[in-house]
Amino acid sequence: MRILLPLTLIICLLGCDQKPAPIADPNVPDSEVPPPYVNVDTTDGSQFVTVLVGDDDKGATLSKTELQIIDSLVRLRVAEHNVSAATEQSIDLSEYKRQYFLSINTKGEKEVEVNCFCEVHDNDDWKVNRVLVQDGGACYFNLQMNVATRRVLSFRVNGEA
Repeated sequence: MRILLPLTLIICLLGCDQKPAPIADPNVPDSEVPPPYVNVDTTDGSQFVTVLVGDDDKGATLSKTELQIIDSLVRLRVAEHNVSAATEQSIDLSEYKRQYFLSINTKGEKEVEVNCFCEVHDNDDWKVNRVLVQDGGACYFNLQMNVATRRVLSFRVNGEA
């Protein structure tokens, strides 16, 4: 019993000496992040994502970590929507394409508008131009979010005509 206590203390002290893994800085672009206008193939089951940078913020980019934050916020907000939505208004993200529009707010924080849609009628034009529709129901929705604060600022599902 006398040996057990000092041995336990030594193990605890040695274990406490380890440094935590560094946290990725969301402001530092990752080399794995596709540049703006790069197409992501959908043949693997994931949807095509286009990162579009607004004219005001040339040179602004999103890091891999920021893209993961955006994706998790989209998934969380859609899940919340689906809990209260009627079946015909339910959203299955695997059926949607996305456009990301990046801007910098007055505090210098990155904000992203995520434009989601399950249909386009203009071939591949959506890969470089904003998709704008009226009505369309749950096939079209968008979110505005602050990446730095990890908050969804708005979520809007289009209405039916």
